[in-house]
Amino acid sequence: MSEAANSLILATVEHLVQFAPFDQMAREHLLWMARKLTLGYFAKGEVILSPGQTDPVPFLIIKQGIVQGEQGIAQTQEDSAWLELHDGECFPLGALLADRPVTSVYRASSDVFCYALPAGDFLQLTRLSAAFHDFCTRRIANLLEQSKHLIQAGYSKASSEQQSMSSSLASVIRREPVTCAPDTSIRQALQRMEDHGVGAMVAVESRVPKGILTLHDVLSRVALAGMDLDEPVIRIMSTNLITLPPHAAAHEAALAMAKQGIRHVLVTDSGRLTGVISEKDLFSLQRVGLSRISTAIRHAPDLALLKQCARDIQQLARNMLAQGVAAEQLTQIITTLNDLLTTRIIELELQESPARGIEFCWLALGSEGRFEQTLNTDQDNGIIFALKDNQDPAALRAVLLPFAKRINLALAECGFPLCGGDVMASNPKWCLSLDEWQTTFDKWIYHGAPMDLLHSTIFWICCTRPSSSTSVRSTVRPTWGRRCVNGCRQPHRRTRASSTSLPSMPCATDRPSAWCAIS
Repeated sequence: MSEAANSLILATVEHLVQFAPFDQMAREHLLWMARKLTLGYFAKGEVILSPGQTDPVPFLIIKQGIVQGEQGIAQTQEDSAWLELHDGECFPLGALLADRPVTSVYRASSDVFCYALPAGDFLQLTRLSAAFHDFCTRRIANLLEQSKHLIQAGYSKASSEQQSMSSSLASVIRREPVTCAPDTSIRQALQRMEDHGVGAMVAVESRVPKGILTLHDVLSRVALAGMDLDEPVIRIMSTNLITLPPHAAAHEAALAMAKQGIRHVLVTDSGRLTGVISEKDLFSLQRVGLSRISTAIRHAPDLALLKQCARDIQQLARNMLAQGVAAEQLTQIITTLNDLLTTRIIELELQESPARGIEFCWLALGSEGRFEQTLNTDQDNGIIFALKDNQDPAALRAVLLPFAKRINLALAECGFPLCGGDVMASNPKWCLSLDEWQTTFDKWIYHGAPMDLLHSTIFWICCTRPSSSTSVRSTVRPTWGRRCVNGCRQPHRRTRASSTSLPSMPCATDRPSAWCAIS
């Protein structure tokens, strides 16, 4: 090595020993690292690392300048970064230790010079130097704690904004308005209100509101007045309508209700009806609660309301995260509500489906089966069905697959993306009879290829959603040992047992319709 190169390495070491953890490392390890470092320059505003980067992620040490870590969900103020790094600090430790891409964008906040160490050399250095390894471990823990506090602060700010009376009426509207023509009969209008489960009917012409009838009006204007139900509904409607634009704040609707003594305000855009805000809608702004969401899901008449319930689940989770609810409790609550949502979608789809006559169970797999769903999760599901009287499994599968596809698409509309690996009930590979599932598990156990192991981690912890006929549930029994879907463990029988030798085991935590997995 030339004298000039050696002098540069020594100068690099002397610079680094001013900062942790390099001030605690043995000199031989510092010299080893310095020989492998390269120096790079990044102009102000330039992205240094990003999640979409395909090049290997290096270990970077800031020689001079300021680097900011940007992660939208954790930003607590506009134009602010969740992490700011200065001279002597290093990044991205988490990505390097986990051998994955970065999850934040690292951007030069000023002109920046960075030392770069290849990932392989970084990992070797953690093995060579105990001081360096200890620093990396403690640094990750500190960053995780800092990130948690920032996320909580961000969600706390967002939830306080979203649950205030300053929200726009456009964001409060929960469904499309239920309308009729002015000459619709009173009988038809009331039946339509009953069918849609609404408390107000608006008469419109070319989407322009002409009158409103509420359930409160029915007693005095219809029942007590002995009104002929075949009369046009416009005759008993209130025509002095109170309207507000979509951008008006919720508190303006509350003021209008208080001043006029009414329970509904119409939302119009350029004179055309876009929604109806009720007193109940305004009350719900102040509290997105478990009971209200679960009740709404159980009685949802259509997918549109379930999509709103899915948004409410997300909002509730963010509020609870902002309040510091522990991760285990939070994921269990999210999973429970998402289970209810899935169950209701299945119930709605079954109403007009030929699958109604088939005994089957919907399998919730992966994070849902483990009770570990987070704010962002895709679908992992399957179907197990029972055969009767020498039925052909292919024939039953042909009926179930279109049904499963509709459920998968409905879940996607509710915010659960389709599985990129196609581990879904609409895939013929995962819509199987009980015998077919047992044959599949046999293959995974005795063959043991890498893909078999991957499938095992997905499928061997699950819970079931039975169809209206529950006898199939009693046949879904643990076959290769037992593990509860909620994580509690019982002694395993690792040798293969027959499908009837072990009793079916209801979930210890009273999870609705949940049964232990074949595990």
